[in-house]
Amino acid sequence: MIDLKKIHKLNSKSDFEKFIKKHPIDEPVYIGNYLFHYLIIYNKFKTLKMSSHPIYKENDEGMAGVHLAAKIGEEIKNYE
Repeated sequence: MIDLKKIHKLNSKSDFEKFIKKHPIDEPVYIGNYLFHYLIIYNKFKTLKMSSHPIYKENDEGMAGVHLAAKIGEEIKNYE
């Protein structure tokens, strides 16, 4: 199992590269969610820009990155 706090702490390119060596960017990290899903949830858009990623891929709920961002924004009433 992955420690989701590690995703939240990804700030540098070297941290990001180490992380994706263990958890490839094109494979789900946890419960059908890909790394970019968690980067969106944690508002880590600078980290999201560090690599190309398949944001069109859906998680187990059938949500792509844009849909997930909209859902989270609606839940927390913050659309930034």
